Amino acid sequence: MYAANYIAGLAARTPGFLLQTETKTRVNLNPGYTLTYSFRSGGRPMFARAVMLLPAITGARDGVLLSMGTVPSPLIDPVPDQVAANDVLQVPLRSFRFGT
Repeated sequence: MYAANYIAGLAARTPGFLLQTETKTRVNLNPGYTLTYSFRSGGRPMFARAVMLLPAITGARDGVLLSMGTVPSPLIDPVPDQVAANDVLQVPLRSFRFGT
């Protein structure tokens, strides 16, 4: 439910918003949901990834939203799905820990 509302908000306020993927994810044993999208900022194309994470505690209701964006590079980020997979954003995403 949160993801659907988040996507609708992005679409309403982000010029050129185009949703690429949505999928379940896991970051350091924490369950979550990720989406990738493209948009335009100041006329320039941008790629972004939003990762919604919950702590690995049964019944958790509070979580965190990690939002990362980058100017696309044909070599590093050829498609939005590559944001935080092979670029400088990979380390911050993979090193995220709740409570630290």
